[in-house]
Amino acid sequence: MRLAPPQVTGISPKEGPPGTRVTIRGENLGVDAKDLIGLKICDVDCLLSAVWKSSKQIIARTGQAKVRGDIIVTTRSGGVGSSTVQFRGFKIQIGPLQDSAIWVDESQLYTTLAQRDRTAASINQQLGIGEDDDPLGICDESNDSAKKISEEELQELIPEGSGNTSLENFDPAWFLLENHQRTSFDDLKSGLAHLKHKMVQRDDGPFSFAKNNLTTFLNCFDTLTEMNKMMIEDEKTSKLSCTDKLEDIVKETKKTAEGIFEEVLGRKEKADATRNALAVLLRFKLLFYLPCTIDKNIAKGDYDLVVTDYTRTKSLIWLADIPVFKKIFDEIESRMKLFKEMLYDKLYTLPTTIEEQKKYIRYISHLESDNSAAWQCMVNQHKWIIQLMKKSNQDYVAKEAEEERKKSSAENASSSSAAASSSSHGDKFGNNNHRNAKPGARVTFIEALTKILCDNYPHLQRLGQSYFSGRLLKEVMIPDKVDSSKEKQFKAMLHEIIILYTNLIGCAFLPHTIAGQSDKREEFAGWPIALLENNYSLLSWLPVCVKNLRYSINHLQQSDLSAESMSLLLQSDWLLRISCVDSLLNKAIIDVKNLGERELWTVDNNDKHGSTTILPVLFEGVVMEAMFSLKDVVENKPNEKPLFGDEVTKQRIVELCSKLLQIFSTTLYKLATFKDDDVAASSTAAAATLAADPTKAENLSKKSNKSKKRENAIPVQFNGQSLSTVN
Repeated sequence: MRLAPPQVTGISPKEGPPGTRVTIRGENLGVDAKDLIGLKICDVDCLLSAVWKSSKQIIARTGQAKVRGDIIVTTRSGGVGSSTVQFRGFKIQIGPLQDSAIWVDESQLYTTLAQRDRTAASINQQLGIGEDDDPLGICDESNDSAKKISEEELQELIPEGSGNTSLENFDPAWFLLENHQRTSFDDLKSGLAHLKHKMVQRDDGPFSFAKNNLTTFLNCFDTLTEMNKMMIEDEKTSKLSCTDKLEDIVKETKKTAEGIFEEVLGRKEKADATRNALAVLLRFKLLFYLPCTIDKNIAKGDYDLVVTDYTRTKSLIWLADIPVFKKIFDEIESRMKLFKEMLYDKLYTLPTTIEEQKKYIRYISHLESDNSAAWQCMVNQHKWIIQLMKKSNQDYVAKEAEEERKKSSAENASSSSAAASSSSHGDKFGNNNHRNAKPGARVTFIEALTKILCDNYPHLQRLGQSYFSGRLLKEVMIPDKVDSSKEKQFKAMLHEIIILYTNLIGCAFLPHTIAGQSDKREEFAGWPIALLENNYSLLSWLPVCVKNLRYSINHLQQSDLSAESMSLLLQSDWLLRISCVDSLLNKAIIDVKNLGERELWTVDNNDKHGSTTILPVLFEGVVMEAMFSLKDVVENKPNEKPLFGDEVTKQRIVELCSKLLQIFSTTLYKLATFKDDDVAASSTAAAATLAADPTKAENLSKKSNKSKKRENAIPVQFNGQSLSTVN
C-alpha cells in the first residue's frame, strides 16, 4: 500500500556553510531507515550523511551548496516529496566583525559600497553579515506574516518593552511574539540550546583563537618591534616625524568631508527628528487622539468606551513628566472631570431604574478611587423621597385652601332664602350627596402620598440591600469592600421615610394623634383642624384612606420592611380605622337625629305593617349605609391589630351603636309631641326639599318599596359581634 508523499515543513538552522548539521522536520519522512532512499538539499545529494530518526525527523549535513533551495525527501513508500521551506547555503567569508589571524584584503569587499544599485542584502552578504540573523538559530516556518501581531498591539501588551536585541528595554516576550508566535515548544528548547552554545563559544573564542594562532601573534609582534626601531632611526637621521604629514592629511580630509556632507548631514538630522516624532505619534496615537475620542463617545452615549480608553491611558502616566505629554494629560483630565460631573448629574436625576443607577455607579467607580458613588446615590435618593413627600403635602394644602376660598365665595354670592337654608341643612346631614361628591384634597393627598411611598421606597431598599450584601459591588466590578458601618445609618434613613409618611397622614386625618407634638405639626402641617371637625362629607371618605394605608402596608411587606417601621404603620392603620368608625357612627347618629326634618307625614297603609310613614325607611337607610361603609374597615386584615381587642375602643363603639338606636326613639318622641302647626311646617319644608331635588323623592320611594318586600330580619354585625337588628 502506497503512503502519502513526504513533506518537509521545517529545518533548523535555516542557513549555513557546507557541512552544516541540520534537523529536518516534516510528515511521512519514511517508515524506517531503509525506506529513506533519497535526500537533496539545495539540489545536492546528502543521503550519505542522513540519519533517520522518525517519520517526522531526519538529521543530515549539507553539501557544497551556495544558493537557496528546497529540501526534497524520497522514500520507497511515498515517492518523491515536497518542501514548504528552504535552506540557504553560503561560503564562509571573514567579515569586519570576525577575528582573523591573517591579513584580509578588504579592498574588494568595500568596493560594493560605492555601487548604489546594489541592495543592502547583497552588501551584508558580501560583508559576511547574515541575513535575518536569529539569535535562536531557528525560523518559524509556519508563521504567516499576515497573521503576525502588529507593532501597535505589541506596544499595548508591553508598553515599555522592545523586540530589538540591541536596546536596553529589550523584552524576550516581545521578541517571541513578533518572530516565533507559532513556533512549537520543542523548537524553542532547541533554540535555547543553540543560544547557550553560542554564548559558550563567545566566551571561549578569544582564548581558543589566541591559542591556535600563537606563532602568528609572536611573528607580528617581532615585525612591529623591528618596524618601530627602523622608524626611530629614520627620525634621528632626518630629524622629521613621519606622522606629522600623515596628521595633516587626515585633518584636511576631515575638513573636506565635513564641507561636502554638512548639508546632507543636516537634512539627515532633520529627517531623523521628523521620523522620531512620527514614530512617537504612531506609538502613542491613542493618547494624542483621546481628547477628541472622548468628546465623540460622550456625544454618542458610548460611556463604556470612554471609561475603557481612560483606564488604558493610566498605564502611560509615566509620560506625564514630558512637556508634550503633560499637555495631553491635562486635556484628558479636564474632559474626564466634566464627564464625571455629567455622570453624577445622571445618577442624581430621579426617578430612574435601578439598572441605570448600577451602570452609572460602575462608570464613576472606575474613574474614582474612593468608590463612594453607591452610598451617595442612596443618600440622594432618600433626600429626594423626603422632599417629594413634603412637596406633595404643601401642594395639597394649598389646593384645599383654594377649594375653601372658592366655596366661601360661592356661598357668599348665593341667595340666603329659607328654602335654600333648609336645603343646605338637609344636604349636610340628611342625604347621600357625599357619595356623588368628588374626594377632597386630603383624600387625593393620601392617594398621592401612598403612590410616592410604594413606588420609591422598595427601590431604595433593594439598592441598599444589594450594596450591603456585596452584590452591587460585584455586579459593577468594584474590588473594594463594603462599608458596613453605614448600614445602621441606612436603616435609620428608611425608617425616617416611614415616620414622615405616618406623620403626614396624622396631620391630615388624625391631628389628635400628634396634638402634643407641635414641632411635627409645624414641620409637616398646614392642614387646618377646623375643616376636619364635623365635615362629614370629608369624613365619609375615610374608608378610602384606610384602603390606601392598607395597600402601602401590604406592598411594603414584600420589601422586607423592618419590624419597627411595620409597627409604626400598623399603629397608624389602627388609629385611622378607629377614627373612621367613630366618625361614621357619629355622622349616622346626627342623620337619625335630623330625620324628623325629612318626614313627609304621608301614611302608607298595608295589612302586614299597618299604617306607616317614610320615617322607618329613612332610619333603615341611614343604618345600612353606615354598616356598608364600615364593613371592610372593621374586618381585620393579616398582621392588623384587632379593632375590638382594646376594651376601651370596644366600649366606645358599643356606646355609639347604642346611641344610634336610642336617638331614633328620641326622634320619634319629638315627632309624636309635635303640634299641628309644627307638623305642617315640617311637612312643607320636607316637601320643598324633595321638590328642589326630585332624585331624593325617587330614592325614598325605592327604599320604601324595598322595605316592604323585606320579610326577614337583617342582622348587623361588626367583626362577628352582633350590635343590633333591624326589622
